[in-house]
Amino acid sequence: MGLYQIGNAGALLFLRLAAKLYGSGDMDIDTAFTKLKELAPFTQASWSGEVSTSLMRGDIAIAPVDWTEILTLQDKGAPVEIVVPEEGVLAYEQSFNIVKSGASKDDAHAYINYHDQCQMFRRTWRRCSTHRR
Repeated sequence: MGLYQIGNAGALLFLRLAAKLYGSGDMDIDTAFTKLKELAPFTQASWSGEVSTSLMRGDIAIAPVDWTEILTLQDKGAPVEIVVPEEGVLAYEQSFNIVKSGASKDDAHAYINYHDQCQMFRRTWRRCSTHRR
């Protein structure tokens, strides 16, 4: 198993998911750490490139990793796949970009403004999703 080092946002998202699944809610980090210790020993990496390299070498068989990193590996023919737990995943947007020549700038601005309105980047790890089923 491979996990991000705790300083990586991916590690914090994984801890919050473990807290949600095994604790009293997604902020029950103490329970998440207790459950995480049960998985030791495991490989730790500081960014997704290190995790994907470990997957490709066969050093690890499973890891929470950036979705786009796995898609890139698949495009290169790597035998990796994405499995989404039925409980879902926690995710965040780390940057927003608007293409200068884009046709739907008003929609792009509305999307960014929605996230800003939710104060997603001002309130640490609050849930605010536009994707509803």
